[in-house]
Amino acid sequence: MITNPKPNLETLLWVGHMLREMWRLRNQHLDFTKGKASLLPPHLLATFAGVRDRLNMLRDQGEALGGWKPFLQKQREHLEQHYGQLTDWVAPECVDFPDRSWQVLFDKVLEGVEKTSELACEPALTEAEVVAIDWEISARALHNIHFAARAADGLKNVQDVDGIMADARVKRAMVKNSNILEMQILSAEGRILGGGCTVDAAIEQARRAELASKPYKELTFQQFVDITTVIEVQDGRGKTGTATKGKVRLLFPDITSMATMRAFCGQWYDALTRQGKELQPRDRKQWIEDGLKELMSQPLQTSMKSMAIDGVGHLLMHYSNFPISRMQMLESIYASLNAPEETESGPKASAPQRMKAA
Repeated sequence: MITNPKPNLETLLWVGHMLREMWRLRNQHLDFTKGKASLLPPHLLATFAGVRDRLNMLRDQGEALGGWKPFLQKQREHLEQHYGQLTDWVAPECVDFPDRSWQVLFDKVLEGVEKTSELACEPALTEAEVVAIDWEISARALHNIHFAARAADGLKNVQDVDGIMADARVKRAMVKNSNILEMQILSAEGRILGGGCTVDAAIEQARRAELASKPYKELTFQQFVDITTVIEVQDGRGKTGTATKGKVRLLFPDITSMATMRAFCGQWYDALTRQGKELQPRDRKQWIEDGLKELMSQPLQTSMKSMAIDGVGHLLMHYSNFPISRMQMLESIYASLNAPEETESGPKASAPQRMKAA
């Protein structure tokens, strides 16, 4: 039976921020005193005027928690009991220390915070004493802990609730042909399930992609709602939709609908590239623009259109004046998965048109 409270990630994040500040100030100080030209503007050059305040805050926070050692021990025990091995949730190469375990990381953090308490008690603290400590070790260890804890919490929640993504791990990696760092969710076989700028965003995208790859009738209604993107459209001619001549096409009634559609097309592009598909055009922005033109080129044959795109999600486009709410639309579509022939009066919906993400 687990008696420890849920990990206090907010406090751990705050401690990590303080340690990274000490690390940054140390590096700036060493850079400046060695006579090297700093890349920072003069007003951001290393200053130790606030070091005493940082040390005092860390010491006082530790005392308020009953001591850093028992506090960190409780956090470690909870993580070990709830999530097991650290490398069950993150790729091994994302841990900065050879012995990739919660114990080693927390030991490194404890060394750092205990040093801050010792320095805070010195009445005549000098810059040399602060600079002599390599704050990078404890700062990196705490960053690893926070990263792994967020990954473990998010992945375990998806596994428990949805029964998918077993043995998945989170990895930090550079986006292909880019200098952008993203979080990626890897399957046990190393396949990229999803990605995003944060751990939570990457897990959500991977969850959506995995659910969208299953037959929709196997999904719960809430899962079906979660993978659905709803877009409101209207008919029009010309660029503004008010022209009297020309071909009728779909238009977005507001900037929100257009942004939502662009985001959906972006997820479609990302899913295809993760699958190794050769896209034309290769440029992501242009591919999205071309996709928008194609999707909006023809008016809807009925009041709404429902498309299921493997590995991406469910796209529902409907006219602005549709007589029922969006939730009613989704309930009608979900019901049609098991009862394709709608017999009740009023707006009717059929099962989503299944499309391959290609």
